[in-house]
Amino acid sequence: SIEEGLAPGDRVFVLNSNDIFGINNDVELAKLMGYISTDGYIKSPNSVQFINIRKMYVDEFEEIIKNKFPNSKITRRTILPYIDESGVHRQLTYSCFVSGEGENTLSKFLISINCIDRYTREDMGIEYAYRLSKEALLYFINRAYSGDGCIYTNTAKKYDSSAISMHGGNHKTLNKFRLLLRKLGIFTSKVY
Repeated sequence: SIEEGLAPGDRVFVLNSNDIFGINNDVELAKLMGYISTDGYIKSPNSVQFINIRKMYVDEFEEIIKNKFPNSKITRRTILPYIDESGVHRQLTYSCFVSGEGENTLSKFLISINCIDRYTREDMGIEYAYRLSKEALLYFINRAYSGDGCIYTNTAKKYDSSAISMHGGNHKTLNKFRLLLRKLGIFTSKVY
């Protein structure tokens, strides 16, 4: 802003003047990494689990694994509704567990991008997304929101308003996600 010292003739960096998208156009891997980054659980690269309350997401996750990593072993499980130790009512949940080592496995792919445990899954998923084409990035973001995203409306105000939010436990990772959205021209407020 002019108040902060910007003056006519100053040179500024404009995000859209550069090629801001990567060349990786693998939509299926983009979807997979969106899922893993949010609702994936990695004990080791040989032990990956995806859990969601929507069966169609878990079905898609499994189908991608079958097509992309045919040597991976897949185990499905349905978790019935229950009340956890904190008294929270848990919904019917679907799980897809993926294991296996060697060629054409999810494990080999995750190791290749340094996504090897619960500490690297969010960051490496986002780092992977930075190399995606625009089309693939849209799928990554869509699947990430299907895991840890939330859409809510506020009708208590004079005017109805809606918002989309992404939730996570790592402030730095959420900020990187915010920058991914910026690549698409979606400018968000702060990370809380």
